[in-house]
Amino acid sequence: MEELISSLESYTDTEGIFRLSASSFEKNQMITWWNGGYHVDMSEANPHLSATLIKTYFCELPDPLMTDKSYNDFMAIGKGIYLFLIF
Repeated sequence: MEELISSLESYTDTEGIFRLSASSFEKNQMITWWNGGYHVDMSEANPHLSATLIKTYFCELPDPLMTDKSYNDFMAIGKGIYLFLIF
């Protein structure tokens, strides 16, 4: 995951990086290689492929990151209600 995120650092000005998906073939090939124990250098990879793999990882987690129980807290943080906790 760290390598995927690092591979996106030079593409911060790329519009729609998480909106546009890489091809299903590329995505599935990378997942197959990783699950097979192969290391794949993502430093020169298409940024949309890296973003697609990150999205896929979070979508396939067994439990969601934002649970129903914590939904209101996340929404309040997003609206800036909890800003005083940061400072």
